[in-house]
Amino acid sequence: MLDDADVARFQEFCDRAAGRPVAVACRDDAAGLAAGEMARRWLAEHGYGAVTLLTPGKAELLTGSLLAARARQAGAGAVLALDLGASDEAAAPDCPTLQIDVHRHDPDLIAPVIEPLSPRTARPAAVVLYELLAALGPVTDLAWLAAVAAEAGHPKADPPPPQRGDRPYTRTAAREVQVLLSSGCRDREPAVREALALLARSDGPEGFLADESSDMERLRSARVAVMQALGEWSHQRPYFMWRVALAPVASPARIEDILAAMWARQLPRYMIVAANSGYVPGKVHLVARSDSPERDLLRLLDKTAPEGIARPFALGRPDYVEAVLPTDAWQRMLAAMRFRAPHKLIPHLPQQPTT
Repeated sequence: MLDDADVARFQEFCDRAAGRPVAVACRDDAAGLAAGEMARRWLAEHGYGAVTLLTPGKAELLTGSLLAARARQAGAGAVLALDLGASDEAAAPDCPTLQIDVHRHDPDLIAPVIEPLSPRTARPAAVVLYELLAALGPVTDLAWLAAVAAEAGHPKADPPPPQRGDRPYTRTAAREVQVLLSSGCRDREPAVREALALLARSDGPEGFLADESSDMERLRSARVAVMQALGEWSHQRPYFMWRVALAPVASPARIEDILAAMWARQLPRYMIVAANSGYVPGKVHLVARSDSPERDLLRLLDKTAPEGIARPFALGRPDYVEAVLPTDAWQRMLAAMRFRAPHKLIPHLPQQPTT
């Protein structure tokens, strides 16, 4: 649970951000978009300045100096960053900044950070944000957004109970919203704008699911495409080296996190690394998971990270790492893990027939 220091830190940020245009930076997945929309609603309802939502570009880590630059471009006078990787470079002296983050960061970090619990009992930023908002006063019709985030995967968490006066909703409906949001974000052309538009005009999961707009059609078509990609790659067996199980993928859909979760369930004693070389040309987007306390992904990352690569290239905790790096750097990283013929472990998208 949050302690008094976390609540005081959040209150201080809110006081300093009052009257300023605020940028809310969040991840481009279901949990991140739910957290971003929750913050946007609360800030707008409480009379803050214009609120802008910032999300990463395709296969981009929106953290550090890049986040600071995007915030300046948006004209932000304050920044709330949600699970994007805490960094001093993200905070400008004249711009109140608060980072709610569960990833590893510099232990000497100066910028204010709320780090919920320990990494192996981490919770999504949306759930933490909901608790912070509730600590400052009554909140209405925001619990469903936290419930969507809690269903979104890693880390999983129990959703907060609805408040008195909230519109009723079912956990099944919240789970269905999460699936649609996730599908839109995983598509070859991520439907982040459409997903945010749907969230902004919905009063709960049932209202979200009842939407028949072109935005909803976009998410539903993305869901079909993601399922097709999973059908193609979920039967490919991993490659093994020591306690690492490698699942190479070349898919235009961002399915590596689903495959990592699938293999983590089947191979609980291994560190699972699902690496997608088909999402962005020239880059590999990877997700690593470890459900064993004895297998620390951060230690694996530190031992095998290629020299000379621009940082940050990864966000991580001992049990979960997400990284984006050039294909040649990933090949060197595979060699450092002692995989043989690493170039053969990086599949390519099939060539499209020319007309």
